[in-house]
Amino acid sequence: MAEDAKAQELAYKAAYDFVQEGEDIKVIHQRLAGNGMQLAICTCVVYLFIRNIIRTTMILRYKRSITHIFCLLQALFGMIFTITSMVYQTFPSGPSCRTVILVGMVMLHLSNMCLHGILLFKAYVVRQRSRSFLLGGTLVMLCTGQPASLGILVGLAPAVLYSDGVCTLAWPSWFPIFKFIVDVSINMALSYAFLAVVLRQWRQFGAGSWSFLLKEGIQYMLATTLCNIICVILIVTYVAGHLTVMFYIVEWALTSTLMVQHVCNGRAARRAKDSSLNSNSARTPMTPLTPRSPGSPAPPVIVTPAEVPSFGERLFFRILTFIAPPKSPGYDLPLSPAIPESPNLMPHSKSLKQQKASPSALLSPPSFMLYPSPPSSADLLPSPRSQTFAFPGIAAAARAHHQQYYDLAPPHEDESESDDGEDINGRDALQRVDSLS
Repeated sequence: MAEDAKAQELAYKAAYDFVQEGEDIKVIHQRLAGNGMQLAICTCVVYLFIRNIIRTTMILRYKRSITHIFCLLQALFGMIFTITSMVYQTFPSGPSCRTVILVGMVMLHLSNMCLHGILLFKAYVVRQRSRSFLLGGTLVMLCTGQPASLGILVGLAPAVLYSDGVCTLAWPSWFPIFKFIVDVSINMALSYAFLAVVLRQWRQFGAGSWSFLLKEGIQYMLATTLCNIICVILIVTYVAGHLTVMFYIVEWALTSTLMVQHVCNGRAARRAKDSSLNSNSARTPMTPLTPRSPGSPAPPVIVTPAEVPSFGERLFFRILTFIAPPKSPGYDLPLSPAIPESPNLMPHSKSLKQQKASPSALLSPPSFMLYPSPPSSADLLPSPRSQTFAFPGIAAAARAHHQQYYDLAPPHEDESESDDGEDINGRDALQRVDSLS
């Protein structure tokens, strides 16, 4: 108790001044070692925060959203604390240990609230922007969790500066467990609110974008939970002595980096998808239809996906499909556009069960044959889901589909045909299909 009381009095001094007040050279070296260890950790951590700031700033140059702004804010909060700590450890007559601890407590909890806000906003978006869900989640975040943890630290954990030069907190023995429960419970609850909707949409539609969101959400949830578990084990066991508080700073930097990486992966996937759709639409120009005799058969059109996922992605989605099979039949390709549902789109040469049972199904994409039949307006114009996730070649398939109908249909005259016998309505429909794909 006497040592803690003396350490609380020393917390009002700066690190440089405290080192200079050493009685002998041995004490000065001991204080320099403790101060230098904290400075080295803060230097590595500030590099991560600056890197996260640069990455989020580059994203904000192209698109501004709440998730990107929250990513930038949580990285800024971390950089403010680490720079304040480095000034305390380096410059004479700088900020005191108590000031650094107070800034660190406030910035840490604000950063965690930004991370939770990102998860809350993502769950709010996939839940059709439910205002009741957003209001309830915001009230829970503001009334419990991080504010409660911050109040405990301010009231029950004074700043101390030990004789070895380490500036830390004297928190209660039960506080690490309490903080672990608060952080993990909020992360798991918000991640579950997001992933439950994504999993339901993936099972219903089987689209590549929902698969990507599901994979990224599960990876982030497991990675942050693993960081929290390792951190609380190291802190409870007091493995680093007075430097145990630095594990909180390392965990802070790692969770910040994971969130920035999570947001950047989503942005990169959307840009890659947009560029692939643009390139595929540019490679399939509109060609005029040449009428043939009604009795001539039309050859089937083979449509294959342009991008083949890697073996690891296919294995991951095979396991996920076995656990929660999608309702709609089809061959789900992660990060590739979905195949529109149509009664005329049938597997070529093999059934779906035979394709899944074959050993080469994991490495080779399926092929589909478009059989000739009179189309309807729903076949010519893509559905809303195929408009959003149009796959490469949909324009060519729609043209071939209309070509077959145009070849097999008996000639007739109405006001939709021009003087030279050209079907104007059919050509307009194909142009709309090309523009949507």
